[in-house]
This record gives sequence, C-alpha cells and structure tokens, in this order.
Amino acid sequence: MKRIIKTLCISIAILFFSNSSSFGQTITVSEDSVKTLLCHKWGIERITLLGQDMSTEGHTMTYEFFKDNTYQWVFHNKTEMGTWTYDPENKYIHLKAKKDNLIYIIALKDGEFEKSVNGDKHPIFDPSIEMIEFYKVLNP
Repeated sequence: MKRIIKTLCISIAILFFSNSSSFGQTITVSEDSVKTLLCHKWGIERITLLGQDMSTEGHTMTYEFFKDNTYQWVFHNKTEMGTWTYDPENKYIHLKAKKDNLIYIIALKDGEFEKSVNGDKHPIFDPSIEMIEFYKVLNP
C-alpha cells in the first residue's frame, strides 16, 4: 500500500511540474526554423516562480535576437549583449552573456518563448524549474 501511495505522489508531482508552462518545455521546430522564429524583438508577458504567477508590472524587459547568434537584453534601460546557441539534441537555446550563466529558452513557437532562470539547475534534467519567464514577440 505504501508503495502505491508513493508512486501516486511521485506521479502527481511530475504532472504538476510538467504542466507549469504554457505550451511545454521543448523546442520541436527544425534547426533551420529556430532562427526564423527567434530573430525578433520580444517583451516579457509574465513570470512564474515555482508555478505561481508573479507580477511584471513596472518591469521592462526585452530581448532582441539576431541571425548572427547574438542578442541584446534590455532591463530597466540597462543593455547587455550576449550570444545564443541552439542545442538540437537537448532541444533548448542557451543564452550566454558576460559570465557562463544557466539561462535557457526551453520552449519556442511562433510568437512566444519560455525562458528558464534557474540558478545552478539545468532545465532539461531537473523538473523543479524555479522561475520561468514568458515572452511575446513585439515585432512580428
């Protein structure tokens, strides 16, 4: 009986964490399509922390991605440049700026992406992603 309850609890936890994003944590488009979908200017739409919605009111955060695999990030008038790389095997986009940070785009589709801000945890191997930022394209 304890085994059944334990299995049920684990299954519920997996379902809870796997449903915390709006459209799934994977990039399913072809490698060629990633640049086409990504290379736009994006604005933050919402943030979740451990599955709970947080307010973005008063926060200005934009990304602009370029076809040469660079990006510009603007947060409250502070601009930072970085590079991005697509990992087709693990199906995520790694964003790298001044330091080697663990920031990944974990889901991408036409007009939307999800970014994991996960400290030292890897988004593909750890289901308890701490914070997800949701972005919408600003210049389709």
